[in-house]
Amino acid sequence: MQPRESKKALRRQRAAKIQSAQKTMKLLHVDSEEALFRYCEDRRQTAYDRLRACGALAGLLGRAAVPFLLGLAAHQEGGAADAALHGLRCIGTRRATRLQMRSLRSSTTDDGRQAALDALRFLEDCRSERLVSHIMLTDRCAETRELAAEVLGYVHRGRRSVRALLSALSDSSPGVRWWALNSLSLRTLTPLLYPSDWATIQEHLSDQATVPGAESPEKTTVAWAARQALEARTSGQRKTPSPVSNADHRRS
Repeated sequence: MQPRESKKALRRQRAAKIQSAQKTMKLLHVDSEEALFRYCEDRRQTAYDRLRACGALAGLLGRAAVPFLLGLAAHQEGGAADAALHGLRCIGTRRATRLQMRSLRSSTTDDGRQAALDALRFLEDCRSERLVSHIMLTDRCAETRELAAEVLGYVHRGRRSVRALLSALSDSSPGVRWWALNSLSLRTLTPLLYPSDWATIQEHLSDQATVPGAESPEKTTVAWAARQALEARTSGQRKTPSPVSNADHRRS
């Protein structure tokens, strides 16, 4: 049995979530659970408002909202899927991760695998780490491997992920090498790198291969990403993965 104080704390947290959900419903001019379900599915609403609606649904119903959100997450429309994944992440259900991992394994198209990886990036569930690493190192599509290298920064599991990312530095695609270095520069991973790992990263300071879609020309080279990783070793400035990713650029 849980200690009484723990149960009280859980009840307070639940009440706070419900109160926050009701406040969001008021802002969205939604007056009932049924209307909230419809709002989440309504393509006429903005992507941001649908995101808020799915978050409110998660806060209001908790795990009771999971079946609906899972169905919405499987929707072909990107806005609906993103909103549903946000709601599922708020609940913290394992079923969403299992759904996307199954999709990643079974998809026969590059677009399908990339959509599943994008969803796993959003869910940030480390149970997908082994599968994401496998895709990063073995998938035939360079763009899919590139996305997996980015996603691994969100779902990493310590040294095992570091070793996989270091292996990805020998990939023939500059984009994969760039994103592997980007993930290795994260604050949660840099303390796990050994001196020999830093030496491997240093070898890429002369890698002038470029990647498309960077913010500015000087940031397009693999060498730039290597410098950023080496600077993160001492500065500690890199925090968590950027909310804007190569996946977002591809989808836009």
